[in-house]
This record gives sequence, C-alpha cells and structure tokens, in this order.
Amino acid sequence: MPSLSTLTRIDRTLATLQSISGLSIATFSILHLFGHSLANVSFNLSDSAMYAFREYYQTPGVELVVVGGAVVVHVASSVGRIVVRRVRAGEMRKLGGVGKKEEAASAATVVPVTQSAAVKELGLHRKAGYVLAGLIGVHAYATRINPLIVLPDPSIVDLTLATESMIRYPGTFHIYYTILGAAGVYHTLYGIQQALLNLGVLRPSQRFKPGRWTKVSYVTLALMASTALAVGGAYETIPMPLAAKWELLNEALVSLAPFGMA
Repeated sequence: MPSLSTLTRIDRTLATLQSISGLSIATFSILHLFGHSLANVSFNLSDSAMYAFREYYQTPGVELVVVGGAVVVHVASSVGRIVVRRVRAGEMRKLGGVGKKEEAASAATVVPVTQSAAVKELGLHRKAGYVLAGLIGVHAYATRINPLIVLPDPSIVDLTLATESMIRYPGTFHIYYTILGAAGVYHTLYGIQQALLNLGVLRPSQRFKPGRWTKVSYVTLALMASTALAVGGAYETIPMPLAAKWELLNEALVSLAPFGMA
C-alpha cells in the first residue's frame, strides 16, 4: 500500500491533470452553452452563434484533442482522485486509530454556516460532474456522431434538431436539456475557479465567498429551464424545414434505444 505522502503526490498530479483538462473542455462548453442561452433573446441568434462557434470547436484538432481527449483525461483523473481520496482516508483512520464512535461524534459536530455552504457547493459541483459523465456520451452520439453516420452532410445540423426532440417528446426533453445544461454551466464555472486555484493562478482570497455559488446554481437552473423552453418553441414560432432529416436521425437512434434523443 502506498504511503500517505505518495498518495498525496499522486492526488496533486491528478489534480493538475484534472485542472488543465477541465480548462481545455471549458473552451468548448462556455461557447456551446452560451450560444444556446441566446435563444432566450432570439432563436435565430442562438442558431447563428452555434454555427459561428463550430468554426472553433468542430475543427478536427480541437474536437478530437482539446475537447474529446480532454474529456477522457478529465474523467480518468477525476475517478483516480476519488480512489486516492478513499484509500488515503482509510490509511489515515488506521494510523489515527479513529473508531466508529469518534467518527460519529465528528459527524455530529456543528459546522459553521459558511463552511457548510462551501461543502455543499463543492458537493453540487461533483454531482453535476456525475450527471455530465452519465449524459454527455449519449448527447454526443445523438447530436454529433449519429449525424456523421446518417447524413450525407452533417454540417446542416442546426438547433431545430433539439427543437424537434422537444416537440416529439414534450416535457421529457425539456427536463433533459434543463438538467444537462444546468449541470454543464455550474460544473464549468465552479470548475474554472477550482482549476485556477489548483494551478496557482488564483489566490484563495480571490475565490467566491461561500454561499455565492449556491445563488449561481439557482440562476443557472432558471436560465437553462428558460433556454429549453426557448429552443422548444415556447417563446416564438420556429420553422422546421429540415424536419424530414431529423426524422431519419431519430429512426437511427430508435433502432439502438427505446427512444430517440436529439
């Protein structure tokens, strides 16, 4: 079993990889989610922004390395840190002789409000990461890989692909996109702060005070819920000239799963 100092060094190395890969992914997620949120102003504006931002994140080198490769590194380093933390906690309990009674007493200790808020906000960041880990693969397949396989020209895919899914499955996909979007925004913004702290770019005194990230999470959830409604056509009539193409994509997905996702 590695020593505590070795485990600490491994965790620091993984934290550095996690931070760098997270910042790399953020160059995509900020553009992607910001573009979608513009649907609250105008659907056409959001659609145009998506096409403009694709000039960056769908460039082969960026898509495969800066985004795709970074996602693999980020997930792997995150899982590695979870394992290291658990092993280190177990070793510390052994060395410290902490028993169940002491652990229970420690858990019952009153935690200051600010510390409690900070712990909850970090926990929310991690939970958002778990949501993304569970949904991003499906989302990427449905909106990127499936069009590459099915369509002669996948560049025609626009925001009405998401609109079509919400028309086809009202409610279900509004919730899906709200959760996916909110998790993406919160995990990205909180993660940027943590990454800059880990890399020494940001000083601890410059971080958000406990409680502010909770407010950010509420605003994020409201924004993404409104964005889902906007993209789904709740605020304006959205023309669907490519509906027949989206039907082909949906049929290809249905052949793989009980329901299609866009």
